[in-house]
Parts: sequence; C-alpha cells; structure tokens
Amino acid sequence: MSNMEAWEKNHIRQNLPELISLTSCTSTLMAYFVSKNILSDNDCSDLRAIAVEQQQSARLYDILFNKTDSYKELHKILEKTCQSGALQIIESGYWEHGPLKISRGIVCDADSTPVDNIGYQRGTMKLCAGCFGGRDVSVKIINTFCCGISSAINEVYLLLKSDAHENILRYLNIERRPYSIIIALESITTTLHKWVVTGENLTISHADLLRQATTGISHLHSLQIVHGYLKPENLVLCKISETAIRVKISDFRVGKYTNPIGPVNECRTNICIAEGVGWMAPEILRILDTEPDLHQPSQKTIRSIQNEITFKSDIFSLGCIFNFVITCGKHPFGGNFSRHGNILKHTYIIDEKMNMSMIPRMIDCNPNDRPSAEAIVRDDAFFNSC
Repeated sequence: MSNMEAWEKNHIRQNLPELISLTSCTSTLMAYFVSKNILSDNDCSDLRAIAVEQQQSARLYDILFNKTDSYKELHKILEKTCQSGALQIIESGYWEHGPLKISRGIVCDADSTPVDNIGYQRGTMKLCAGCFGGRDVSVKIINTFCCGISSAINEVYLLLKSDAHENILRYLNIERRPYSIIIALESITTTLHKWVVTGENLTISHADLLRQATTGISHLHSLQIVHGYLKPENLVLCKISETAIRVKISDFRVGKYTNPIGPVNECRTNICIAEGVGWMAPEILRILDTEPDLHQPSQKTIRSIQNEITFKSDIFSLGCIFNFVITCGKHPFGGNFSRHGNILKHTYIIDEKMNMSMIPRMIDCNPNDRPSAEAIVRDDAFFNSC
C-alpha cells in the first residue's frame, strides 16, 4: 500500500470546508474503512463520541491524511454510500491533478535536446519530446516565419486522411504559438537517418525496415497522396514494445492529394524544396537547376515542381533511401556536394550485388520505368536478399 500522494493531500486541503459539510460518517462508511485497515476500532470509537456531525467529519479527514490508500478508498465508499456531493469533489481530483488529468494543451520544451533537426540551420522545423493528454508524444515545431502556416495545415490535412495505417505517423493535435505552429505526434524513438548513422541498437532487419517503409508509401499512393519529401530524416522508427520497431512515414508539408482531375493540395513551402534536393528525382532537379537560389524559387518554378511531384518521384527518393540503409549510410549518387549533379547526369554507384536488384529500377532516370510501391512490396526476392 502506498502513502497518500501530494496531489491527493493538496486537493483535499483545497476543498476541505466543503468536504466536511458534505461527508457523513455513517456506520457503513466506518465499517468499510475498518475492513481496509484505514480506520482502527479506536478511531471509530473516537468518531462516534463526537456529537456534532461536521466536527465528526473534520476528525475523519484528519485521520485519513495519515493513512495509506485513503483517497482511493474514500472515493469508493462515497460512491457506495451515495454521498454524491463529496464524491464529485474527490472525483474531480483525478481529473484535475491525478492520473486522469486532462492536458490543457501540448507541453514541450522547445530548448530541449531534439529527437532530430531537419533544416535546423535555417530553423524551419524541430522535433522534440513532449506531452499531450497525459501521454509522451513527439512535438513538431514549425517556424511559421520561414515556412508559413499553410504547410502545417497541409500536413495535418494529409495525416488525417492517411494516419490510420500502422506505417504512417499518427497525428494527435495542433496548436498555434507566436512565430510557430506545434503539432503533437505519436512518440518517436529515432529517425532512420540517426539509426543508420549512429548504429543505434534497435531490433529490426534491413528487409523488415524497407518493406515497412514501402508499405507505408504504397498506402499513401492508394489514397492518391504523394509524399513529395522522402528522405532518411522523414522516415521515423517507433518502439511499440520492448522488442518490436515500427517504421513510419512523417513530414507531409510538401505532400499533395490528387484525384483523377488533378492536384487538390499543392507543395506549400519553398524551404522544404531546398532541404530535400539531394533526394529528389531528376525531373524535379532539372526544374530547380535553372534557379539561382533554391531557397527562393520563382512562383513559375514552384508550379512546375508541383506538377512533377508524383508517385514516381516518391519511388526515386525511396530507391535512394533503400541504398542508404543497405550500405549503412551511402547515397547512390555520392556525397552532399556531388549528388545533385550526379542525379542529373544519372551517374550512380551501387554495390555489385544490387545491380540486378530493384534499386536500379527505382532510381531510373525515366519516371515511367520505375516500379510502383505496390510492385516493390510484392518483390519477396529483393527483400530476402537484403
């Protein structure tokens, strides 16, 4: 049995005058407390000797303060004896201060060590640990000065359409703060980028990881959603048990929802375009290659890019991620400074054993020759070889 917790004592003290007036020390109440070893026979004798009812109740609460588990048992006996007024006060403690406390909003420390930084030098987005509704969550802080509000709205819109799937990061809530929007998401253990680079010991094979990621993309494409911003930082790993890891797709700021007529939601943020350059398909980079400043592309360029962000461009990015995982951190098109040009020239280096695998098809310079996500998921031979 545990001692009365601080919040229990404080809640009773804050409401003591009202509790005293609403609580009756009935014989049923005292017998119940005796059965739970909260009151002794001597305690009951002392209470019966007090003639004034409110003084009797005041003495009862004096005793309960120093007894173990008394708050929980008081709640039970007040309910059993139909003392609804006092019961309501005791019950409210659980909601206001106790384990059933309802969070008034997303709680996070923006200055804490982040789960991962994406575009951190320009301050566009940060992931950090937080709390919402009494649960640990990951909190995405989007700098609205750099990214604007519409990118966050776009992300939430697409998550609400897709996050029922186990390989899509679950959306929980959104709030507006000065110069930022914060989004509460299910708790993230790490990002794919960090896992590959640091070699963190998580129990998941390359094949399982890549199949899960592709399953998530296949789900998005089946809903006519293009992610448009796939890179290792935007695939996250969530620990769902001590031994199980789930791969989830995150960061839908650049995503769009399409229908047979055409795009409904379009690419929302210029900076995301610049941050994702090294993982973008050549058909997109050819458009960006005419821009002097990738961080401030013209509206004409943005509209052209919106048309080129397709299911096939997602597959190209996914192929680069496949190679990154299998080779423990190597991009098929080279380092940070050379890969842009190499993608445009279609000059890549992959491991010999992968030459006949799915990856060369995924990163083909012709979008029409790239396989669908659904076809990749069904390729057991490839995943068995990973």
